[in-house]
Amino acid sequence: MPICLTCKASELYVLFKLDLGGADTLKKIPYLVLLLFVAFHGCSSPVSSDTKPKNALTGNWVGTMAIPDLNQSGTLSFTISQSGTTFSGTFTTSTHRFGTISGSQNGSSVSATLTFQDNCQGSAQLSGTLSSDAKSVFGNGTTNDCIGSYSFTFTVAKQ
Repeated sequence: MPICLTCKASELYVLFKLDLGGADTLKKIPYLVLLLFVAFHGCSSPVSSDTKPKNALTGNWVGTMAIPDLNQSGTLSFTISQSGTTFSGTFTTSTHRFGTISGSQNGSSVSATLTFQDNCQGSAQLSGTLSSDAKSVFGNGTTNDCIGSYSFTFTVAKQ
């Protein structure tokens, strides 16, 4: 039983030869089900579940952070330039920290390294989730600097 499916200009052309007579009619039902499924769903390219705009992280981001280990909270801001899946930029915080950020984005997952350039030096590793509308990122991280090792959470919104 030949089946031929082709997609042209978003239209489905189906050539299906089906002889409903004979003793093997039940054997042809799976082919008919397949035909109906394809006919109702049409031919299309797979739709990506990642609908984030290209270079979604490029821009200015402002938000809050909490550092429970140090009983501190504050604001932070990033200025980011993204090319493909990698990005870099600068950051500042209301706790007088500043430096550079570099990282990568894979779908909604964001990972980065903050390199402190203030008197305390050190670095932080963060991981976050980019919202479905690509307008906010939330996550957590760990810092190693002159104070020691401690954890933090953050939420930032694109400006």
